[in-house]
Amino acid sequence: MGRTGQSQDEAASAAASNAQAQQLNLANTDEATYNSDLGTLKSGQNIGANPFATPAYLQNENTSAATAAGSTANAAKASIADTALRTGDNSASNLYAIKNNQRTAQQNANTALLQQHSTDYLNNLNYQQGLLGEDLGTAPTATNLYGSATSGLNSANSNLTHLGLASYGRLIR
Repeated sequence: MGRTGQSQDEAASAAASNAQAQQLNLANTDEATYNSDLGTLKSGQNIGANPFATPAYLQNENTSAATAAGSTANAAKASIADTALRTGDNSASNLYAIKNNQRTAQQNANTALLQQHSTDYLNNLNYQQGLLGEDLGTAPTATNLYGSATSGLNSANSNLTHLGLASYGRLIR
């Protein structure tokens, strides 16, 4: 039978090897998921649901744009009507000015919506890249396991020696 210290070293080395193998399997699984999701993104698809394309979000955006356009058009209409009332000029050109203002307000609202959709597209890309980065969650922890145990029993003995020095201090001879 071997020495007790050597048996403990061998048991510790075996336990570390098992932990390394499990961690390596997790890291390999994460890497495979990452590569799969990367292929999905490269093909132009989303990994997760696009939070900027939900019906509730789009309805809110459209309602906001329509409300803004309506408010702008109504303010312009009121301004033209007030001017016509004050000046007494109530010609057909006022009607066309009101229609032109309403059309301009709607064009501005459409431009704002297009800009919002462009921003949402970029935000979704950032969101999908964040999801992609989460795939590698356990991979960095695998690197912590490949320190001393990879060089075998000599390294384990060295670790125990350092542990002894840290626990009892240097022996003075």
